[in-house]
Amino acid sequence: MLICAACGYAGQLKLFALIAAIGIVGNAVWMRLALGFSPISGNALMAHVSAMLFALSSCGFGWILGRFIRQWHESRVEE
Repeated sequence: MLICAACGYAGQLKLFALIAAIGIVGNAVWMRLALGFSPISGNALMAHVSAMLFALSSCGFGWILGRFIRQWHESRVEE
């Protein structure tokens, strides 16, 4: 999720989509191989949705933080 926030901070939405897709695939593989769940069961789908929402909120927080910091640097008064 830290990488998702860094992607939002830098404005790299394509990289965020790639990282999120890798995370969801890794989550599905983990559930299938280690836990024995079907990736399309109700509990697994809820875990996938919650992971995606967490990734999106991480990216959004990074984007807002990046905007705030860039605006703050641009508004600095130089002598």
